[in-house]
Amino acid sequence: MLAVCLAAALVTVSASAAETLRRVPLYRTGIQSDYVGGAHIVVGNVYGSASSAPEIVTCSNGAAFALSAVTSSSYRTVWFTQRTNCVAVAVGDVDADGANEVLVGTDEGSGKPGLIQIYTPLGFGGPRATITLPGTEAVQDVAIGNADADPGLEIVVATLSNTYVYDAATRALEWTAAGRGGTFVAVADLENDGVPEIILSGDSDGQVLNGVTHAFKWGFAGGFGVHVAVGDVDGDGKPEIVGSDAWSGTVRVVQGDTHTVSSFTAAERTVQSLGIGDGNHDGQNEILTGDDQWGFVYGFSWTGTELWRVSNPEHGVSGIAAGDVDGDGAGEVIWGAGFSSSGKDAAFIAGTASKTIEWSTSDLDGPFHASIADLDGDGRKELVAVTATTDSGYSSGQVQIHDLGGNVTAWYSGGSFEGNTDIATGQVDADPAREIVVMGGRYSDGRISVYDGVSHALEWTSPASNITASSGMIVRNIDADPTDEIVVAATNKVEVLDGASPFVQASTPALDDLVQNFAIADLDGDSVPDLVVVTYSGFYVFRMSDMSERIHTSMTGISKVAATAGEFALIVTSGSPVIISYSGTTLAEQWRCSPGTYALAADYVTLGGAKWLAVADDQTLRLYPTGGTSCPTTAAAEYALPYLDNVRFQDLNGDGAPELIAGTWNGASIDLLALGSAPRGDADNDGLVTDADMDAIARYYFGDGAIPAAGADVNGDSSLRVDDLLYLINDRRGTGAAPPQ
Repeated sequence: MLAVCLAAALVTVSASAAETLRRVPLYRTGIQSDYVGGAHIVVGNVYGSASSAPEIVTCSNGAAFALSAVTSSSYRTVWFTQRTNCVAVAVGDVDADGANEVLVGTDEGSGKPGLIQIYTPLGFGGPRATITLPGTEAVQDVAIGNADADPGLEIVVATLSNTYVYDAATRALEWTAAGRGGTFVAVADLENDGVPEIILSGDSDGQVLNGVTHAFKWGFAGGFGVHVAVGDVDGDGKPEIVGSDAWSGTVRVVQGDTHTVSSFTAAERTVQSLGIGDGNHDGQNEILTGDDQWGFVYGFSWTGTELWRVSNPEHGVSGIAAGDVDGDGAGEVIWGAGFSSSGKDAAFIAGTASKTIEWSTSDLDGPFHASIADLDGDGRKELVAVTATTDSGYSSGQVQIHDLGGNVTAWYSGGSFEGNTDIATGQVDADPAREIVVMGGRYSDGRISVYDGVSHALEWTSPASNITASSGMIVRNIDADPTDEIVVAATNKVEVLDGASPFVQASTPALDDLVQNFAIADLDGDSVPDLVVVTYSGFYVFRMSDMSERIHTSMTGISKVAATAGEFALIVTSGSPVIISYSGTTLAEQWRCSPGTYALAADYVTLGGAKWLAVADDQTLRLYPTGGTSCPTTAAAEYALPYLDNVRFQDLNGDGAPELIAGTWNGASIDLLALGSAPRGDADNDGLVTDADMDAIARYYFGDGAIPAAGADVNGDSSLRVDDLLYLINDRRGTGAAPPQ
């Protein structure tokens, strides 16, 4: 990574001297409604045991996720990826260990090869393995199955031009069906003769290949359909190919052994989605269809007899599946809807017997803002998040409390179009519960709303005013009384609100322009917090005890400020982006650097016993060592934070190392952080790897659930799993390799 220093001359900083940054995902949440199911909806066990109710796996807004039933009317998110440009998902046991993995196919953009990412959804880490396709085409579809009748499974990937067959365990490319691609692929033994087939369908033709000899067996002129599924729908023990054309209400059933075709009308208008599954839980698959526009989702017999229907409250159907997903012995149908019109998008789960919707996702709109806090004093911290709006911008934002087990409590905040811009937690009224403070007003005059962290009751809301919502807010104790204050920007000044009410208890004088951003820290070590404010025209430093001015400097183009004991930094984004560090004591400039990208957020963080300036753009996070008089070497950027909007650092587990709380346009996440030089296996962050670290990891999985440090990722796969504990036990007992460093 390169950084450019602006001093007497331009200086290039070598990446070889940079400290690396490790990031271990702990928890993620995000959008579960936008075009949900367009990359398939798969019902299968990926999180619990095979005897438990299956999970629902799909993609939304480019990210893959899995839902698991708590009750028939409550589901929790047990797995969530970063935004991966997901266009297809499949579920299967790629390594024959008895547990299923999730395969995610991606579209990396024009001229870039598609990827198959393989996830073990026991934790929120990155893919365990990735297959990069030959050429430059995106993935169209992916399937997993025994394609060649050998003992192992294959991963079969279709692009528009070619089909690739990989060994599932080794991920080695076995063979390529050149010139035979499509938008749909499946693996099935259509003739039940022990010789599997690969079924492809595209815009112009359908193709069936012999999985053993790789030969073309037969074709279907015009393709099997725009919407295609493969499964045994007539109970003869042999899979059929079921399809429907665009702008058609007709479904055709193609017998895979005889190639004979039958058809029936499945919609008054157009079939917009099609699947195969046992929706009524009678042991026999139905053909599942969903109407375009508003209408119904249906279950049909293969001859066209309607077995059930459920009303769809939103426009269109983007994906459909069925199964007993809540373990109650009755069938459910799952579908996505709303993508083909403005307004709300959602995934719905309905009982086919009751014909009623049992649960649906909220339609969340980014960017997300998040904080962590122990709201109820039980010793466990929660992730508290807020969205800008909901329902594609037609409704107000949503506040969510996540218990880090995937269970969510949520409610709507503010009026329609409020456009929330920040969230924080604090003790503002001296009652037992902490409060949740939401700043609204992205699209209107700003306002503050304060909620009880336990009852979630609205305690007070400031009137719509001149609060500058885009400048952010800070909730902290600045005057040593028993409660926290709320610090906000109000056009051309900064105000301190009494946390128990919107009463303004202190304010800066009128400033030279509109406030852009502000930060608070004891800059000069006098035990009095200082306020650093940036405007369109310059920056100020005030003593918060009496709001006396320490410095005012004219400067244009400043967008962000960060402050810590002893120094502060300004982010300039007009023209060439620049980071400028200042001494908190003398208020003199220490150094300036050009990061090469426009920063969205900045904060200070302590890692490995050293203080760093963290600067984030919309893709990456970089660390700059603090102090000194010249542009420092940056820490190597960790893997991408796509669509990043905001970051903050908080100590979730009390081990002295901060966690990264990131808000993106797609969701919010908590990540454990460590420098690359920190020892792997150091789960308690004491700088040593001892038997106590085994205890720390075991408590997380089998005890009180205390969150470990990033060193708990013992084997270096950027995930927290039980195999980390086994790895460390083997090392400590002398029967296995030491953790990789």
